Parts: sequence; structure tokens; C-alpha cells
Amino acid sequence: MDSELKSLISAIENADYGAHPFEHMYATNIFSEKFYESMLQAIPADSEYVPFDPKLWTDRLRAPLEDLPGPIWERVSAIFKSKELKEALFDKFKNTIKPLPCSPALYLFRDKSRYGIGAHTDIAPKVITSQMYLPHDNSHEQLGTSILEGVTRKNLKVYKQFKFHRNSYYAFPVGAASWHAYYGKDHEEDFNRDTLMCIYYDDKFREIA
Repeated sequence: MDSELKSLISAIENADYGAHPFEHMYATNIFSEKFYESMLQAIPADSEYVPFDPKLWTDRLRAPLEDLPGPIWERVSAIFKSKELKEALFDKFKNTIKPLPCSPALYLFRDKSRYGIGAHTDIAPKVITSQMYLPHDNSHEQLGTSILEGVTRKNLKVYKQFKFHRNSYYAFPVGAASWHAYYGKDHEEDFNRDTLMCIYYDDKFREIA
């Protein structure tokens, strides 16, 4: 097994885990420092990203991992597409979901200062949402994603925030109660919130599409 994949799986097995308000986990130091620094050095310039939604979210940019050149992204892609990682996540969330045919979509995201998104649960074809944080340091830890608890959208409140720390990673199974949000709007204009998003989609929905 790839040494960095082994490190990621170990981090998941030992992650901070919670079952309320829905299953979730947050892992730190998921890769070696050398490998993590190699990822940071290879993060592309704005010109290699495109707006996630040109009409709604011009301040959220993304780049498909498969389109990025270089051996570092090939290795990162192989790690996040591995069956071992998928098995580790399904095992982590075995109280909520059972293994099913699904495949990950991998993107680098860059969120600018005016980007933010309120409470949402993610769309039905998504099985597991996960995101790796890619900051150079921990000075913007308040820019992490928050998970929310409540019965209806009107009474939701923040239950926990995944701190925007170096080399960290969170994940949760998608469901009717998996409310989360990113309240990072209006952070410093010159700061890029760089992340790697790995979302598993149910293969049957892809076949229908």
C-alpha cells in the first residue's frame, strides 16, 4: 500500500468521531509533512481554475484534479480514488450507511473573500462528502466548515466547526439531517481558502444521467 494512503487511513481510524447530530469525523496530520508541502507547492494559480457557478458563485473556483499536471496530483488522485480509502470511510460510518457502488469526484477548490454558503444537506446522489484543508498555516482556523443541529432549517445552530488547519480532513455520510454550512464570507480579500474536495456519488445516479 502507498505509504501516504496508509497514513490517511490510519488518521481516519484514529480521527475525532461523533455520531450526533449525524455521523462525522475530523482527522489531522493525514499525510507526512513532506508530502503535504509538495501538495502546497503544486497548487495552481487562479488562471487554472474556473468559477464553480459563473452566475451564482464567481468567488468559488474549482479545478478537476484529473486536469492538473504533475506526478504529485497523479498520486493524490490515486490515493483518493483507492478502494482502501472508500472501505475505510464506509467502515467509519457503518452505523449510517452500508457499502454501495459509488465513485469519487475530485476537485481543488479556491474560495475567495466573498464566498460563503448557508445551511444545506447536499444533494441526494452524494453518498459521502469529504474535504481536505490546504492552508500554509493555522492562522485562519475560523474558516472551517460547520456542522449544524436542529429539527428544521429555522432552528439550526452550530454544533461543531472543523478548524481550517494544515493537513486536516473531515468527512460525513450525506443524509436528510446532514446540515452544514461555511460562514467564511468577508474574510481577508487576499486570502485563498484552498481545499481538496472528494465527494462520493452513487453510481446508479450516474448511470441514469
